[in-house]
Order: sequence, then structure tokens, then C-alpha cells
Amino acid sequence: MPTLTNDGVTLHYYVQGDGRPILLVHGFASSFRRNWVNTGWVDLLLDNGYKVIGLDVRGHGRSDKPHRPAAYDPALLCQDALLALEVAAEGKPADLLGFSMGAGIALRLAMAHPERFRRVAVGGIGDDAICTLADPATISAIADGLDAADSSTITLPTARRFRTFAEADDTNDLPALAALMRGRGWPACLDDVLPIPRPVLLVHAANDEFMPAVDRLAGAISGARLVTLDGHDHLSMVGADAFQETVVDFFWEGL
Repeated sequence: MPTLTNDGVTLHYYVQGDGRPILLVHGFASSFRRNWVNTGWVDLLLDNGYKVIGLDVRGHGRSDKPHRPAAYDPALLCQDALLALEVAAEGKPADLLGFSMGAGIALRLAMAHPERFRRVAVGGIGDDAICTLADPATISAIADGLDAADSSTITLPTARRFRTFAEADDTNDLPALAALMRGRGWPACLDDVLPIPRPVLLVHAANDEFMPAVDRLAGAISGARLVTLDGHDHLSMVGADAFQETVVDFFWEGL
């Protein structure tokens, strides 16, 4: 598995297929394999003629896991993903898909480097991804819950859900995830919502318990197409047929 280094952090990245490039960015406390391989996304995209490019975001999977909040500045998270793209895409414009934390990274990338992308699809993100709309007390409680020596002491339901999801993957390093959460609020939150001169698809689960509202974010991204998945929550949407079909159909438009 190839690696690259940015700001002293070693990152594992993935490249499969020979078609048109697509960059995948996974969610918090997940990994490329957990988010994209185990849910069937990689096989689906390979079957649809893609060259799949992704990475284990710093603090996750097989990549280094610093315990310093400053190591998780959103600018660094974006640089990491862009470096993986530059290595593997051979200069071709790529489609871009991000989920949850990865959706925030994807939107930041598309705002800063629209020339690198053809179309952008994100899921599992909502209004609280805008830094000024997030609740600092909730973010602090989630970080404290990840750091807690005894998970039974966690009282905030959202913090308990984050801890349970993180503990389900034995490759996770809880202090590293807590450091990421303390770095800049919600991981990869958006300081500003800037124009994205590319088609943007925003997919939202109707029962998303982490990002329940999405209208302000959707309205701030001029021209974004919003699709709501009924019957799904934040975690169940990742591998849902409706999510995958909606995204693949969106990417096929204009080809």
C-alpha cells in the first residue's frame, strides 16, 4: 500500500482501477476500507469505469495518528487529500465524493481548487458543518467522551454515539480522535461557504441524528442539488442503495 508524507505525518492512500479518476474522503472515526470498501462503494465505482483514489485521513486507519490538535487543522486535512489526488490522478479532473467529515473536506477542496474536479457529491453533512452554527459545548463533550477512561460516564447521547462508533473499529486511537475533534471544532468544519463553479450534489438522511438540519448549508452552496433519503440515519445511509444510485447517476450526467 503506497504512502505519502505531509507536515511530518505519514498517510496511507489507495488507488484501484484504470478509468476516470474519483477521489473518496471518508468520515470521522472511519477509514477508507470501513467507509468505502466494506459498504460496496469501491466495487460499484470500479464497475462504473472509475479509477478509485482515496486515503486514510490522518488520525484514522493505517495513517499516522498524532495526539496534537494542531495536527488536524482543516487546511492540512485538505492538503493530504489533494496530495493523494495529485499522485494518482495524472493531472486529470476528478469526480469528488465525501461523507460526513469527508464531506467537509471535499467541500473545502472544491471551494479552493474547483479546477481539479468535474463534479462534487457529499453526504452526511448539514448546517452544523458551518463553523459558526456548531455548538461548542457539544463538540467539547464529544472530545471529552472520546478521552473518557470509562465510557459509562458519558452523559450526552451524541457523545455516547461517537464513542460507540469509534470503539467498533479496533484500529482507532481514541486520544487521536479527541485531538482531531479539539482541533477546529467539528472536523473540517467550513469557515466560509464559497461558490463552487461545479455541479454539486448534497445527499441528506431524513433521520440524521448528527446533522439533522441541512437547509442553510444547501442554500449557501449556490446551485447545489439537495436529495433527502427517507428512512435512513447518518450511519445507515452510507451503504444504502438509494445513496449509491443517486450519486452514480449524478456523476454520469454530462458524460
